[in-house]
Amino acid sequence: MLRDGTLYLNLSKDMILTDDSPQYGLDDMILAVGNAVLFNFPRIKQLFIFVDGQQPGS
Repeated sequence: MLRDGTLYLNLSKDMILTDDSPQYGLDDMILAVGNAVLFNFPRIKQLFIFVDGQQPGS
């Protein structure tokens, strides 16, 4: 959902942690996705990423 330059992005844990990427942890994958989104979509000023509806690390 995008509202006033803030994107709320909910990802599936299965999508981020695949069998093909065992060398990367969840935090690294979330950081990579976040950086890619912010770089490619300059209208987005703030990004909140959720994994399976939960904030990572909480």
